[in-house]
Amino acid sequence: MNRIEVNVITGEQTVIPLTPEEIAALPPAPPPLPRRIAKADIWRRCTNTEAEAVDSLLNAQPIRLQRMWADAQYLSTADELFPAVQTALSQAFGSERASQLLASSEAAP
Repeated sequence: MNRIEVNVITGEQTVIPLTPEEIAALPPAPPPLPRRIAKADIWRRCTNTEAEAVDSLLNAQPIRLQRMWADAQYLSTADELFPAVQTALSQAFGSERASQLLASSEAAP
């Protein structure tokens, strides 16, 4: 990591590497902003076989979780249950495919 010092008189910029102590003193990076995923997009991205597997996974969940899934139009990565959905899809299809299925939805123009 570097810092840039600018001479206010000449405008000259100098790139200076940060020391390990300066790097350690930096504040932590902010958490990523929550993403929204339209559930319809998840179903569109699934193959028929994957959709059947997702449906079986959902039917095996407690009724509370089933109703939450059924009633919501979107998933949010900020939701307390999102990690459970992500884990279940990762176990069923692998982490790469789960990431594809759970990619953010495009906002309508």
